[in-house]
Amino acid sequence: MLPLPPKEVTQWQGIYSAMSPDDAAYYQDPLPPEHYIGEIREAGYLVPDDYLIEPVPLTFDD
Repeated sequence: MLPLPPKEVTQWQGIYSAMSPDDAAYYQDPLPPEHYIGEIREAGYLVPDDYLIEPVPLTFDD
């Protein structure tokens, strides 16, 4: 069995040309961080902004 002759390699167009148009758009123009922070907060993984605004005073029991 003989190997196939080498195929002509096309000019490299960059990593985004190998992706789907939607994926390339996502990586070239990502959403702002506030969008992701909002999604994480809505999912319940972060505490609300007003949680413990005032520090809890330390009390020492004698």
